[in-house]
Amino acid sequence: MNIIGALDRADSGEVLIDGSDVEKLGDSEAAAYRNRTVGFVFQLHNLLPQCTVLENVLIRPWPAPAGDGDLKARAESLIDAVD
Repeated sequence: MNIIGALDRADSGEVLIDGSDVEKLGDSEAAAYRNRTVGFVFQLHNLLPQCTVLENVLIRPWPAPAGDGDLKARAESLIDAVD
């Protein structure tokens, strides 16, 4: 998952997502790719215990893509979707 998410690099080969080689992305391009294409739900070590579920869901990479609308409403709908 870390290789698909461009968090780690593969030792060999190509990682093609939607026809693009993830291995060739620079740091800022990889961040934009993660922000628009993949998402991670960390279930152990990346949740902040001092934050509520909603606050943890609202934490995200910046800058935010244009057209996000109401982030709180979107986060609440995602929480409801997974109960």
